[in-house]
Amino acid sequence: MVYLYVTGVILLWLHLANSLSRFPKVLLISMDGLRYDSISGYTVPNLHRWATQNTWFLRGMRPQYMTMTSTNYMGMVTGLHAESHGIVSNAFYDIDKESGTADFFDYWNYTERPGMNGNARKRSWYTGEPIWITNERASLERHSACIQWPMCDATFPDGWAPTYLSSWTKYQDSREWMDDVDEIIKLFTRNMDPANFVAWYIDEPDRTLHKHGFYDGKYIKILAELDKVFGYLIAQMRRYHLIDEINIILAADHGHAQIGGAKNVLCIREYIDFSRVLTGHNILYPTDQALFDEVYNNLTKAVNDNKLKIKIYTKDSFPDYHHFKGHPSRIGDIIIEPEVGYEVDYNCTNDSMNRALDYGAKRLQSSTHGQHPDNFEMHGALLLGGPDIGDAQKTKRIAEVIDLYSLMCFLLDIRPAPNNGSLNRIAKHIHLRGYHPWIWDDDEPYEYMLLLLVSLLIIAIIITICLISLCVILALTRSKGDYDEESSKSSISV
Repeated sequence: MVYLYVTGVILLWLHLANSLSRFPKVLLISMDGLRYDSISGYTVPNLHRWATQNTWFLRGMRPQYMTMTSTNYMGMVTGLHAESHGIVSNAFYDIDKESGTADFFDYWNYTERPGMNGNARKRSWYTGEPIWITNERASLERHSACIQWPMCDATFPDGWAPTYLSSWTKYQDSREWMDDVDEIIKLFTRNMDPANFVAWYIDEPDRTLHKHGFYDGKYIKILAELDKVFGYLIAQMRRYHLIDEINIILAADHGHAQIGGAKNVLCIREYIDFSRVLTGHNILYPTDQALFDEVYNNLTKAVNDNKLKIKIYTKDSFPDYHHFKGHPSRIGDIIIEPEVGYEVDYNCTNDSMNRALDYGAKRLQSSTHGQHPDNFEMHGALLLGGPDIGDAQKTKRIAEVIDLYSLMCFLLDIRPAPNNGSLNRIAKHIHLRGYHPWIWDDDEPYEYMLLLLVSLLIIAIIITICLISLCVILALTRSKGDYDEESSKSSISV
């Protein structure tokens, strides 16, 4: 009986070993809005255990501006700033001033307009190369997969797409997440064309936080569900002997901040006429100077009168260091930035807010994002583990979302597309196997390594030639010495 059991285990292991991709493997997981300080043994024991056994960025990962989902997922998978990859918010316009037309991006269909999700998949929105394409470009035998990953179903330059794709269509529950885990295992262990890169998106806890905030009990419940799913993933990876084969990156797009009450919400409809002004998420597009002046003055007055900690920027005055406004057709002339604890709402009016909260009898329970990325509340969780990540460690360094692309390229052993990220910046805080900063250049890593290897080869050849020459000279000198000695002996005997 024992013999049969052992034989079965060996055969299963051999089957899995033969079906896995021969290339390095990475699983990228993102839980939308999972804040850096959410990982505790009390609320998420499975996540916490895995974090303590691997690499844990205690202060999380700094998102890019704007701290919105679409912007940061595109930055995460391309390594580009928002002004370079072009997805500047969750909802925004692209204005063609010559033709006077305006195209609208709304991948999540917040506006509930027909056809918005399909429109947001058009190639014209996208300029970067995401990691799933970079992986497949490297070899015809490499295969990428996306499960619910935002914008993985979009059309990118050259028409590349992942081999396996499951598009995000709706908010899911824990049962569907468990099904996703089973699908991930199948993708990595397929007999034909197994995946070596999988990106998996979970739309919580972001949805719960927007609806209920941190403190009414719903947040703790959704964390427990997420933790159960993660525990199931790790158990299945151990069962199928994948845990030592796949590098896992768990990264959140941004954090969350509790809104400090109804008094901290700017109901923007009270101060601008939506029929005259195009609006995106925290971006406004007035069409002429007179309308710009009207909108800017109205909002500035509203903020001051209501003592709201909300900044109203003109595009010209917005800080360059965010690398945000360099895509002029997509950035409106007014940019709104609420501080932590404050919110800009595009649907409410003061009256509807009062009625919803029973005129002060109820407290607003809601959380949000979109604040300055330097605020710790905006930092998402970042955990790393796997065969190439190295020993367990906790670091208080803060990672940058745009550096994950370079890290994934390194782990997959592929050449990155041009990007704004830095492997050196994140790798110096990780026990990354095979990484040596003196042979890696963020701008041209492969050219740099090739140059270094060629240089070392040339030096080795020169040293070899010198050693051979020295040996020849010594041999000739010794031979000449022996000849002279023999000649001397011959002369004496004569």
